[in-house]
Amino acid sequence: MNTAACLNSTDFKWFDTTEAAIQRRQERLIEEGVIRPSLSVSQARDLLARFHGVTSRSRQTRFRERLRRFEDFFLAELPNCSQAEKDLARARLTGLIELKDVPNGRPRFHYPHQN
Repeated sequence: MNTAACLNSTDFKWFDTTEAAIQRRQERLIEEGVIRPSLSVSQARDLLARFHGVTSRSRQTRFRERLRRFEDFFLAELPNCSQAEKDLARARLTGLIELKDVPNGRPRFHYPHQN
């Protein structure tokens, strides 16, 4: 979902849902600089959550939620994987755990067979 789609979703149309009221509310947010061209999808979602009374989740909470969803996905797919796919997954996941920093500050994968 892109930023514009998030801001125009029906979830963003809280309380009075007449088109005129929605447009006035969005125009006010644009005038206040809350909605701006540089708004990212993540920021738009946070804005949407704020208007629904949901507080922003911490980075740690988001990380744990994503990790749990990945684990659910992985466990569901594992029975359908070939041995070669399981070996690849093991190598890649091990590489993620053993991330090493490089001089430019970007991590790189370190696979068990690498020095």
